[in-house]
Amino acid sequence: MSGDYPYASPPDAKTWQADWPPAYAPSAEPAFVPPLALIVAGIMLVLSSGNVLMVPIVDSIAPWKLGTLGIAWVMAIAGSIGAQGALLTILVGFGTGAFWQRLCWHWSLAAMALAAWCAGFAMVEWDWLSSNFLSHEFLTAVCALPLLAVCSQAAPWLLRVYSRWRIGMSYAPGSEGESPRPAAEPRLSIRDVLAGTVVTAVSLAAARFGKPPHVADAEYWAIVLSICGAAAVVIVIGGLPIVYLVLGTRCWRQGIGGAVAIGIVAATALAVAFVYAPGAGPTGIQRIAMAVALVSGFLAPLAGTLFMARMYGYRLVRT
Repeated sequence: MSGDYPYASPPDAKTWQADWPPAYAPSAEPAFVPPLALIVAGIMLVLSSGNVLMVPIVDSIAPWKLGTLGIAWVMAIAGSIGAQGALLTILVGFGTGAFWQRLCWHWSLAAMALAAWCAGFAMVEWDWLSSNFLSHEFLTAVCALPLLAVCSQAAPWLLRVYSRWRIGMSYAPGSEGESPRPAAEPRLSIRDVLAGTVVTAVSLAAARFGKPPHVADAEYWAIVLSICGAAAVVIVIGGLPIVYLVLGTRCWRQGIGGAVAIGIVAATALAVAFVYAPGAGPTGIQRIAMAVALVSGFLAPLAGTLFMARMYGYRLVRT
């Protein structure tokens, strides 16, 4: 009689493994995928705390006497304000969902960021409601913001309408070889076209209303349109490449590496411009710190927010 256990499996038998039950099968999909607008809103809520601190920091010490770290901090906050504008532009230009919903998110978050900055300003100028500042510089700046936002959205809207680019979902969030899964892109309805026309008209009217009475029309519009053009250029050369690198590349490491390379080139170019700019004020080291902090304050929140969206499965897709 053999000494083997009578119920032993033969040598060529395969080990039995139970299949995953359907309810417990592993999935690459996260348990909860927040809307893109909710991700942007969470980041902007954090960045708005910097908006509150900007004016009190500048007012606490005379300009250019803050020290290198103080100047870098102020410029980083200024860069984060630009990143907030870029995020809102990307949300309304490339986001999913109905246009009016994206528009409501855009202006609601913009109002939150502006209210945070005003709260910091009110800490310094507690009587600002009765001062002349409200009726001049502040009113002009607030009235020009809608037109600034419309000009910044020009390039994203062109890419969305003519190249069919938008931010959608993919099959496997976080993986490097996933294939995009673009859904059908809803066409712009007549209501959306009318809403865009109304927004543009109201923006132009608001900018016109904010013109100071002592400034000539030609000079005022030259300044406003120059600022709007500069904002549109920043979105084109700074915002759109980051969107493509972080959400459009198949490997997230290559995308982050490309974003870092853009940041290094931009900081170097801006530092050279600041160092050789005429005028007294900050030292050479402080000017370099200004450039690095400004670029970092802009690119870090922007790329970080888009990378968080990528981890949830969002990608730049073409429908």
